[in-house]
Amino acid sequence: SKGEQVQQVVFAISLRKDGSTYVNGKPVQSDDALRELARSEHALHPDMSTVIQADGDVPHRRIIRVMDVLSQADVTRIAFGVDVDRALEEGAAP
Repeated sequence: SKGEQVQQVVFAISLRKDGSTYVNGKPVQSDDALRELARSEHALHPDMSTVIQADGDVPHRRIIRVMDVLSQADVTRIAFGVDVDRALEEGAAP
């Protein structure tokens, strides 16, 4: 029906500077676990929004690695979330 609300599923990956990975606030122990989780969620919700949020101190290669893992799980639509306070601080730096 037209009035039906479509619930947008968000798969939010948070990369912390201590090397840990969280999905929607829950810790994920390995890249393999992340791949399987992404694969099963994507199978259930093909139009889910995948967002990678990385602390400013996370190495670039870690972010690239996560994108590789996601592509292995057939997740290709990825957005990047930014820690707003940190972005403002970095933007204000001379």
